[in-house]
Amino acid sequence: MPMGADERVEEGRIVWEAFPSWFQFGWLFLMSFLAGIRGGVLIRLDLPGWENWIGASLALIACAGLLRRWVYYVLTPRRLSIKNGYSDRVIAGLDLDRIQQIRILQGPIASFFEIGTLEVHGDHEDQVLLIKGVRNPHVLKTRIQALQPVSSQR
Repeated sequence: MPMGADERVEEGRIVWEAFPSWFQFGWLFLMSFLAGIRGGVLIRLDLPGWENWIGASLALIACAGLLRRWVYYVLTPRRLSIKNGYSDRVIAGLDLDRIQQIRILQGPIASFFEIGTLEVHGDHEDQVLLIKGVRNPHVLKTRIQALQPVSSQR
């Protein structure tokens, strides 16, 4: 059945979109900080090799920025998608009417930073989307459930 013009417009409307939270990459920032401290100590003591530690610190910060943009999450009224942030290519996706269960995975550190992973299960065993590093995962879960057709909500 071909989609009408109203349905195409509705499908293209973005309800929610986000990159993973910066807090998802906290370990990279910690390592960058430690490398920077070591470089600073070497500069202060006038010892050689400080350039390598400062360079490593900057490289880790650049990696965090690049990795954060690698994945992009998009929720439309009909579909939840994981896209590549650089090419806009869809990596994975799931129609909202095929979602059977949504779980929130959150450890104590993630809970402190209010981030988490949504584990979204489709109607087949092998259909699982992991939406990692989402800020306020409970809010996103509620949004997805609000958009789901009543017959598919569980």
